Amino acid sequence: MKSHVVVPTVPAPVVMLTIKELAAALNCSDAQVSRLMSAGLPFVDLRVQRRPGTRHKRCPRFDLAEVTKWMQERRSA
Repeated sequence: MKSHVVVPTVPAPVVMLTIKELAAALNCSDAQVSRLMSAGLPFVDLRVQRRPGTRHKRCPRFDLAEVTKWMQERRSA
């Protein structure tokens, strides 16, 4: 009798892009990416603290698949 072994699949790692990398992928400027962020572009803010006792630095990272999906939804609306 054969026993079937189920091997769990591991999802591919998500590549998170910086503002400059996303601007290059979308063929636009960094300022345009910032404007899209204020319009609701999905991103993850890593918030890196510069020095103890100071404000956190904003470090947005973008998933290209999520950004593409968001842009297609905006175009169709």
